[in-house]
Amino acid sequence: MQYPHEMLGGGSMWAVHLPPVIPAAGTPGGPPPLDQRRVYFGMPKDPRSANIEFYHHPERLPQICAEAEAQMKRSLGR
Repeated sequence: MQYPHEMLGGGSMWAVHLPPVIPAAGTPGGPPPLDQRRVYFGMPKDPRSANIEFYHHPERLPQICAEAEAQMKRSLGR
């Protein structure tokens, strides 16, 4: 890991000390450019935004889960 870090809770968590300014995407030390970012399990959304959607629209949970399952099956070729 390139940033200073420390173990917490006997190793169950880590604290990472990020720089005051994170470099721009695609520059040294910064995140990868958008076209080089990996997608989590081939899903169209990242887990954080999906969880925010669950929180704000709990009534859509069955539909969102069904869509996620179908997308995951497509990405795994099943």
